[in-house]
Amino acid sequence: AASNRQWGAAVAAGSAPVWYSRDRREAEQALLKQAHEEVRSLRHQSNHCSAAVCIQAAWRGFHVRKRESEYRARFFKALIFCQTQIRQTQWRKKTTESIKEYLGAGDEGLDLLLSAQEMLHRKAVRRIEGAVRRWAQRRRALKMARKSAVLIARIVRGAVKRRRIMHEMLELADYPAVFFPARYAPTFLVLLNLVLKRCDVPCLPSDHVFGPALVMGVRVPPMDASMCRGPSLLSIMRFGHSCLLRPKRCDRFPNIPWDGPLHKLVVGKDSLPNAIRRRGVAVSGTAKRAFITACVQAPVHPLDEVKEGVTPEEEKDEDLEQGDARRWLLETTLEAQAQKEGSLLEKFVSEARSLGCLARRRPRQHHPIACGGRVDPATGLRSYRSSCWLSQQLLCYRCTSPRMAYELFPLLMRFARETKHPLEPVPFIAEKLVREICAATVIQAAYRAHAERQNLRTPLSQLITRRRAALCIQRYWRWGLLKRRLELIRFADAYVRAVKSTSLFVEERLFTALNLIGGVNRYPPFVRERELGFGYSSEVEDVVLVVPQLLGVRIKRNQPREEARLCQRIRGHCLPAWFLEQFQGLYAMGPDDPSLHRIVGVQGLLTAGLGDRTVEDHPVDVSIPYLKFQTRHTVDPSPALLASSGDFRFVELKFHSLAQARRRALMLFLCTFSSRTH
Repeated sequence: AASNRQWGAAVAAGSAPVWYSRDRREAEQALLKQAHEEVRSLRHQSNHCSAAVCIQAAWRGFHVRKRESEYRARFFKALIFCQTQIRQTQWRKKTTESIKEYLGAGDEGLDLLLSAQEMLHRKAVRRIEGAVRRWAQRRRALKMARKSAVLIARIVRGAVKRRRIMHEMLELADYPAVFFPARYAPTFLVLLNLVLKRCDVPCLPSDHVFGPALVMGVRVPPMDASMCRGPSLLSIMRFGHSCLLRPKRCDRFPNIPWDGPLHKLVVGKDSLPNAIRRRGVAVSGTAKRAFITACVQAPVHPLDEVKEGVTPEEEKDEDLEQGDARRWLLETTLEAQAQKEGSLLEKFVSEARSLGCLARRRPRQHHPIACGGRVDPATGLRSYRSSCWLSQQLLCYRCTSPRMAYELFPLLMRFARETKHPLEPVPFIAEKLVREICAATVIQAAYRAHAERQNLRTPLSQLITRRRAALCIQRYWRWGLLKRRLELIRFADAYVRAVKSTSLFVEERLFTALNLIGGVNRYPPFVRERELGFGYSSEVEDVVLVVPQLLGVRIKRNQPREEARLCQRIRGHCLPAWFLEQFQGLYAMGPDDPSLHRIVGVQGLLTAGLGDRTVEDHPVDVSIPYLKFQTRHTVDPSPALLASSGDFRFVELKFHSLAQARRRALMLFLCTFSSRTH
């Protein structure tokens, strides 16, 4: 009773097993089988909708139709053969019966009948052998057809796979451009036209100019046979990795002559931005002009302008090279005609002849173009504006489609493999490889510069700080008024100390032109000695200093107090006291002093107080053989050398004492001083 109650509870809950009848089970299995068949049918129909199934169905249908046509041909051939055999058998049977009737039953007739049977047997054997041979030949042909189909399929699959790999590795859809050196442009133009004809694209004319690339070739080695071994893709990548390229930087900073950035020095986070200001350059004006002349301010890179500055010697060499190329073209044409028709060299020569251009031969010796500086005729300085050193100019051609790029790359590699000695293969680099090489070159250069800066013993900021501090000190020392005054006084002291006697000798022509020389003011501005002057005083009977600050002052001579008061007043407006101590008797006066005489020029001051002496009183002639030799044998002598011709005539001026001679020498130096030459 308990078990029945449990069974009833399980049935009510729906967890009890349900027993089905046999018919119901078979009906459910039939429905399940029908559902599986419908699913299989839908799957089969969906498979027919895919591209692979369509290609396979077309391929199988083609083979079935081919086999069916072959089967029908064999069937009709076998039918004809059977009809022929039956007719021959009937004809032989009739012939045998007629022969039997003709010959009768004699022994000779039996021999003839036996010979005919043997002949028929032999003929049947030959027919069987021929049929067997034809069957074996058909078997071999089918086997070769299957093998050829497998080989062709393998080649096609390999070509498709290689094309896919090349498209993926070089990304021809996004980077279809090709880069090559500029000196290989004629050869590349001929090969490009061969590819354009294959792609049904209009060919380029012979005067077509390829656009310059945005990179320059630091190292682009010639393509030899060792780099062309193996598959084309591996050869292209191997050659690209052996090149060194850099991006061309031009017209990035239009406001800066050298087309470079202006770096800022940051000493610390809390330092003021103007704590260490930028200073100028500590160079001369000539060096600065040379630097500005060497800067490239045009938007065109000098590597692209190097063809414009070809010298006549280089043009002559190019003309000779073109003449050699014309003779070589005829030799290569004859050689190509002797080769197999349809070869790449024969197509290349025919296309070159149709274009009228000449391919480049292998150079005997490579000379870099514009690898050094040239003298600028305007300034006379060596300018490096057009210098490109060892870099090569690269040209760029962008293919219109990935197919054209895929056809061009293998053709260039094939041309490099099959090219003989007269021709030089074209080294080329794919656009993606160019981008990778340039990126790697820039990253390596930046990292090496960073590593070099890190290896410095002194930090770069400290070096720049020291340099700018040195520039400040040098600028103050070179352009400061103190430095200029010290140079003036130092030269004047050396000039006066060189006087060892009471006589001064002045070259005759210079003595005559002293008034003209002294009338030019060559003193730098803001120099105190610029305001001084010299005059001749009858009270002292010698030359004196004329100081504008003593205007209206009358000082009695030979009185220590008055002289001390005078020195105190003119201090800072005249020559230093330590310098004037060695010139005893050199007095200072105001410009309105009544003892001053009216003197004409420096020549009058130099000869004042010497009496009525003329230039011809005591002349001294000096001849210098070296200058005479230079005058006769120099190609372009200077005007001064031509005027003197090696012979000089000096005027002797005799003074009363050595101190007077030194005072006159000081006056002569200060009146003819020039800040540019001293």
